Amino acid sequence: MKSNIVLLFLFLISLFYSCNTAEKKNNIEAEKSAKDTSKQILSNSPKIDTLLDDYACIISGILPKKYYLNIVKEKYWNDYKDNITKEWDNVKNKKINPIFNWSDTVANIKSDSLTIFYPFAGADFLYAHCFFRNANNYILIGLEPVGSPQCLDSMKSNEMKTYLTKIDNSLYFSNSIGFFRTRSMEKELTQNDLNGTYHLLMFYLKRCGFNITAANYFTIDTLGNLINVDKKIATGLKIDFCDSTLTNMKSTYYLSWDLSNSNINNNKQILSFVSSFNNQITYLKAASYLLHKDYFSTLRDYILSKSKIVLQDDSGIPYKMFIANKWDISLFGKYNQVISLFENKYQDDLKKAFESVKVKLPFNIGYNAYITGTNLLLAKKK
Repeated sequence: MKSNIVLLFLFLISLFYSCNTAEKKNNIEAEKSAKDTSKQILSNSPKIDTLLDDYACIISGILPKKYYLNIVKEKYWNDYKDNITKEWDNVKNKKINPIFNWSDTVANIKSDSLTIFYPFAGADFLYAHCFFRNANNYILIGLEPVGSPQCLDSMKSNEMKTYLTKIDNSLYFSNSIGFFRTRSMEKELTQNDLNGTYHLLMFYLKRCGFNITAANYFTIDTLGNLINVDKKIATGLKIDFCDSTLTNMKSTYYLSWDLSNSNINNNKQILSFVSSFNNQITYLKAASYLLHKDYFSTLRDYILSKSKIVLQDDSGIPYKMFIANKWDISLFGKYNQVISLFENKYQDDLKKAFESVKVKLPFNIGYNAYITGTNLLLAKKK
């Protein structure tokens, strides 16, 4: 009897140590796995291009990390920094934060891992990001040239001051009423120093809190493939960037391209390039009512065919084009009139649809910002 008890006791002790040893082994393996995963995440984290990032800092009024430290000692730059920061705080309060909240709660747009296609955008990364800040790819198209950075170290103080003033002036309409004026951009972005969208894109990316990891010039071959080229012959600019955690990589593509039927039909690679991106949302704002015209029907048909969601104001695709049995439509804001420049683009059917709309928008952007306020149409494909 005693021998049986002793054997049982020895068995229980053996079992206890066996389980304890296994548990320790599992804990060690789990800890090792966690460390390996941590190392993998660290090794896969994007690396900031400090020179490019500091360039973006200087032109956006943010202290650089390593380069151009002589510039930040200058009074003109500190005055510029203070002025830009004040202007940006106003943009955040009146535009960015209200749009963030609206997009998250009212529109409920889930944009993770999506591509935002933004025709007629120019350098307007700001509002594409505000409405769809979780997207991974942004494709912006405009007529403005791509441009290239200035050699800040070789610029004299008066030249640098003038350059920064031009950047500030070129952003005025976008920051105050929410869109770039085409006629203004034709003049402002074709100068020796401010020579394209490069500068404004860098400004917005940095002011929106991102870190620049790369910037490459490209063109598109006949099959729609992106080909890196010298900036002198580039039709596009790709800027890679990431958030402050260095774990979420994103890209903005800007293309200087005429989107009319004649040019698209002769250069089909542009839509081949765009269609290579999955899960597309199209965003249209201050689009000059070009998609109301027959000679932009190719682009219009592409958007209606390929987009899973379209967000636009009344200057985008005509309301009648969103066939009821294919799209779920939600309307927001007010629609009573259009600005005098486009008075022949007033849509009676859209006005009738807005009669029952009671949902106000907590922000104003676009052509009607100073007239009746912003209107937005959110179309989700069934």
